[in-house]
Amino acid sequence: FEVDTREVREPIARIANKDKVILVTTKYFNDWCSEHSVAAKWFRDELDKRGLLGGVKGAGDDRVRLFKGTSLPNHQQRCLALDYDMLMTQAAPALKVVGGKR
Repeated sequence: FEVDTREVREPIARIANKDKVILVTTKYFNDWCSEHSVAAKWFRDELDKRGLLGGVKGAGDDRVRLFKGTSLPNHQQRCLALDYDMLMTQAAPALKVVGGKR
């Protein structure tokens, strides 16, 4: 799977369709929480309570290869793993896919 890397500066997430998981780097998750005045631990606990965390053994505690199966540099990063099916089931009506830059 070839990826156009010209726009990629600091990868923050990956939707792994085959694995049914959305990986978000913990750095970006924590930065986003700080920027939006949300307590990261509380938000992570809420995601866990609602069954949205999971999908990759050790994600959040161990490093995972965020871009496995792509042409992007495949270094390991700490990531939160969001359960794709649970997220789409619970949030799909309210989600909008918006293109653009960070």
